[in-house]
Amino acid sequence: MEKNKKNYKLILIFAVVIFPLIFSISVGLVYSLVIEFLMKLVSSHLIFLYSILNVFILVFSISSLSSVYLQIVPRPLNRKIKETKENAKEIIESSRKDINKITIDDNHKVTFESLKKEIEDQYHKLGFTEIAYNRSNSFILKKPPR
Repeated sequence: MEKNKKNYKLILIFAVVIFPLIFSISVGLVYSLVIEFLMKLVSSHLIFLYSILNVFILVFSISSLSSVYLQIVPRPLNRKIKETKENAKEIIESSRKDINKITIDDNHKVTFESLKKEIEDQYHKLGFTEIAYNRSNSFILKKPPR
């Protein structure tokens, strides 16, 4: 645990102080010279480019800080989302109008034939005894006319 704290201190010093400072100075210096050149060459009204440069440097520095923060601080919300996805239902049922759709994640050891047999058994009890359509990847059951 103590070793991780030392690594985080090094990351913090580099990412919070050194990297933004080097980036700001190098980008600020180069583009300030370019802006000065353009102001002398074109017009002094291009002074607004300094504001755009400052905003760009500020946004980059903040994004660097937030990336470091995301790496260091544990995010329990993401863990909770992962656990929810892992514990999600194996079978997803949806229906639209008179069509019922069942979707099964590929990670589970369920075959179409085993599902077909199970559904046939369940619906046979409800009176759906005739198979109206039977193919390798789909089938339809129907109630016989009375």
